[in-house]
Amino acid sequence: MSRRPLYRWKSFWLGVIALGFLAWAALRSMTWYDGLSWQHSDAKTLGAIYSSQISGGVRISWDNYDAFGEDGMSHWSEESGFLPFDDYGSRLFPAGLVMEERSVQIAHWVLILLFLIPWAAFLAWRWRRLTRERENERASRILSGD
Repeated sequence: MSRRPLYRWKSFWLGVIALGFLAWAALRSMTWYDGLSWQHSDAKTLGAIYSSQISGGVRISWDNYDAFGEDGMSHWSEESGFLPFDDYGSRLFPAGLVMEERSVQIAHWVLILLFLIPWAAFLAWRWRRLTRERENERASRILSGD
C-alpha cells in the first residue's frame, strides 16, 4: 500500500490555512490598527483587559483600579483604523517579547515560529512513522513469502 502524498493530508492543509492567517495578521498589523477591550466593575474595583495588534505585534494589557463603579457593569468595545503613513512598517522584526508592568507584547514573527516549528515537526514525525509502517509491511510480506 502506498502512502498518500503530503499535499493530501488534512493536517497539512489546516496548517497552511493557520499559517496564512498568521501571515495575513502580521501584514495587516503593519498598516492597520485593531483593538478590542473588555471592562468590568463591581462595587470595589474596575478592571479592564485590552488586546490590540499594531506595528508587527500583538499587545495584551490589563488594569485593575480601586474605584467605585456600578455593580456588575461589563462593557465590550472595539476599534480599528489606518496607521499614519510614517508608522507603516516601522519595524519588520520588532522585539520578540516585550513585558511591561501591565502589558505583554509578542511580535507576529514569534507567533508564526511558535506555530511553524511544532507543525513542521509533527509533519516530519508523521511522514517518518508512515514510512516505517510501509517498510514493516514490505518486510513482513517478504518474510511470509507473498
